[in-house]
Amino acid sequence: MTSAGMAPRPRGDLALLTAARLLTVAGSSATTVTVVLVAEPLGPWSLALALGAELLAAVVAAPVAGLLVDRYPARRLLVLACLAQAVAVGLGSTATGSLPALVGMLVVVGAGQALVAPAVQALVPWVVGEERAGRGYSAVAVAGNVGFLVGLPLGGLAVGVLGAGTALRLDAASFVLEAGLVALLRARRVPVRAAQEDGGPRSGAVGSGDRAGRADEVLAGVRWLRGDRVLLLCTVGLAVSLVCVTSVNVAEVFVVVDLLGASETVYGAVAAAWAASSLVASWAAGRLRTSGATARALLGSCVLLGAGLVVASLGGFRLELAWVVVGWVVAGAGNGVAVVASSSLVRARTPDDRRGRVFAALGVLYQGANVSSLLLGAALVGLVGAAGTLALAGAVAVLVGTGFLLLLAGGGPVDEPEGVTAAPARP
Repeated sequence: MTSAGMAPRPRGDLALLTAARLLTVAGSSATTVTVVLVAEPLGPWSLALALGAELLAAVVAAPVAGLLVDRYPARRLLVLACLAQAVAVGLGSTATGSLPALVGMLVVVGAGQALVAPAVQALVPWVVGEERAGRGYSAVAVAGNVGFLVGLPLGGLAVGVLGAGTALRLDAASFVLEAGLVALLRARRVPVRAAQEDGGPRSGAVGSGDRAGRADEVLAGVRWLRGDRVLLLCTVGLAVSLVCVTSVNVAEVFVVVDLLGASETVYGAVAAAWAASSLVASWAAGRLRTSGATARALLGSCVLLGAGLVVASLGGFRLELAWVVVGWVVAGAGNGVAVVASSSLVRARTPDDRRGRVFAALGVLYQGANVSSLLLGAALVGLVGAAGTLALAGAVAVLVGTGFLLLLAGGGPVDEPEGVTAAPARP
C-alpha cells in the first residue's frame, strides 16, 4: 500500500538532498563555532546562555515541527526553514557585539533545525524508495558527518581571518544555497491527512478541531513510540545511553588539554577521529535489512559508544593520548550506527503520514538527553575527575545497552510490521 503523491525521482534527488544536508550541518556548525568564539570573552554564563538557547529552541519547537511535516509538503517546509535561518544569521552578522541578538539568532537556527531534521528523515523514502531507505539514511548521515568535519574548522578559520560578522554572512549564504538545492528536488512528500488515533476520522487542516484535538495530534508521535515495543525499547535504551555518553562534551577537553597537555590543534584532530569513524560506520549501517537486525544494531551501538569512552578514559589515567584516539574511533563508530539505525527503524515501523511527528518525538527525547548529559558531565567532572567521568559514563552505557539488548531478545523474534503505509516504491 502506498501513499498518494509523485513517484520518487530515479536519480539525482539523493545527491541534492545529501548536498543540502552537508550544507545545513556545515552552516549550523560554523555558526555555533562563531558564537562560541564571540561569547567566550563575555564569560561562561554568557556562553551557556547562547548555546542553551539554540538547544532549548529545538526541543520546544520539535513537537509542532513534526506535526507540520505530517501536514505540509516537506520540500516547501525545508525551503522556508532554510530561508528563515539565513535571514536570522544574516541579521545576527550585523550585531556580533550584542549577546541578545546572538541568542535570538540561535533561537531561530535551533527552531529551524527542529523542522529540518524530521522533514529530511521523512522525505528520504520518497527520494530513494522504501526498499532503499536504509542506504538513503546512510548517505544523509555521511553528509552530516562531512558537514560537521568541514563546518567546525572553517567556522573558526573564518572568524580568525575575516571576522565574526563576515563569518556569519558566509554561514547565511550557505543556508540560502541549501534552500536552492532543496527547491530543485523533484520528489515531493505530500502527506495524506493523518487519521486520528484509535480509528477516528481523518483530520482537516492543522488549525481545525478543538484545542485538545490539536494537542492530541502533536503528541501522536510519542504515542506511536510508546505503542510499539521494539521502538520503545530501542529509543529509550539509546536515550538513556546518550545521557551518559554525551557527558563527553564536558569531560573531553579536560582530558586532552588539561591532563595530557595537548594543543588546540591536537584537540581538534582528536575530535575529528570520532567524526571520521562515525562517517564510515554510517555508510556501513545503511546495509541493514530487517527490523530485527536494525534494532539489535541500534542497541549494540550503545555498547560500542560506552566501550569507546572506557577505552578513552585509559588515556587520562595512563596519560597516553593514543588511548583517547582509539576510544574515539570506537565510540564514533557506535555513533554512526546509532544515527542511521534509529532513522531506519522508525521508517520501517511507522506509517508515512505519522513519520514527521515520530521523528520529532525522537528529537525531543535525544535533545533532552543532551541537556541532561551536560549537567551530569559537569557534576561528574567535579566529583571524579575527567578520566573518571569517561570511565563511569562509559561503563553505565555498556550496561544499559546490554540490558536493553537482553530485554529485546526476551520478547522473542522482532516482527516485521505489516500494513505500514509507505512512500511510493521507486520505479
